[in-house]
Amino acid sequence: MLWELGTRKKLHNRKAALSRLLCAFVRPFLRREIWLISDRANKADDNGEALFLHLQKHPQKKVHPVFVIRRDSPDYARLAQLGAVTDFQSHKHKILFLLAKKNISSHADEFVINPFERAELFAAYRGMLTQQRYVFLQHGVTQNDLTDWLNRYKKNIALFVAATAAEHESLLRLPYFYTEQKVKLLGFPRYDRLYRDERRCITLMPTWRQHLTVALGGGQRAPGPDFAESEYFQFYNQLISHPALLDCAQKHGYTLRFLPHPTIVPAMELFAHDPRVTFLTGKEAYREIFAQSELVLTDYSSVAFDFAYLRKPVVYSQFDKAALYSGGHLFTGGCFDYERDGFGEVEYTLEGTAARLMEYIEKDCALKEEYRERIDQTFPFSDRENCARCVNEVLKLR
Repeated sequence: MLWELGTRKKLHNRKAALSRLLCAFVRPFLRREIWLISDRANKADDNGEALFLHLQKHPQKKVHPVFVIRRDSPDYARLAQLGAVTDFQSHKHKILFLLAKKNISSHADEFVINPFERAELFAAYRGMLTQQRYVFLQHGVTQNDLTDWLNRYKKNIALFVAATAAEHESLLRLPYFYTEQKVKLLGFPRYDRLYRDERRCITLMPTWRQHLTVALGGGQRAPGPDFAESEYFQFYNQLISHPALLDCAQKHGYTLRFLPHPTIVPAMELFAHDPRVTFLTGKEAYREIFAQSELVLTDYSSVAFDFAYLRKPVVYSQFDKAALYSGGHLFTGGCFDYERDGFGEVEYTLEGTAARLMEYIEKDCALKEEYRERIDQTFPFSDRENCARCVNEVLKLR
């Protein structure tokens, strides 16, 4: 194999031959397993970071954790002060990827399982990765049907971390083709870091829409050319400038905050900017946003689970439900029914959404008992041992 690669004309084949030689020389001297840990290519602050920080505070003798993120990310320098970090898609990252026993991420995009960018490059290294185990921490609770994307034949996940009992059951029941040995109900690592610090804020946190964005590579996307004409843009632009809602919030001493999904942030300047609305950029830590907010409005995003974990109220706004579930995004309906299982009311119109937010504002954003009971039934754990449970299960992987 080495001779075959080394004699091929293409540069990537010769690089692969040299990389194989280097790994063959280094591997016998490794005294600890390399665990590559990541979130987005350009941003941390997710389950990957939470697990990485846990391993810094509670080191495992036979584990060397390395966080993977772009060097130009603001999170790179911050995490580098705490532990080993490597630049995403650098030569060092690729060598570590070939040597790593565990590849652990909150994301399942191609860049996580293939840092070599192209399939022909990956093919030159494929035989070296038979011992690597991919651990999917998840970016959010799998509340919808993602079988077309996350099934075993596409991702081959060695450990699939679940956070709720219903989610765990659906991952085994639906055609993801994983067994109970692969899917574990452990809780999300980032839940260990949640805290409360209310600042009379209401935060709007809608998710993205695949059909309104274009791929940029490296797992990054941006709004497409028709974004400003979309129903999605028009709805949220009207909501954050709704006169009655803004007057109500001001009267009761609340601040509205708008946090678009990272894929939508590049289009923030298109939205109306009322001085009574604070625009967040995504640079803020999500756990800080959850701590300071007294209510979160979302649409389909699993951020509602993080927020509900703190026993705070959620409102869902699903004005485009029919279009979304007919192909406007990656998912179809799954185990979670927003009306039946959600942590707050579901609204389907602009005026209904504004009226519901005003109702909560006038009642100091108190969590209703009906939704408190749902939250208590949803989460099997309410402790700070999620990271520990995940680490213990990763250690068992062979």
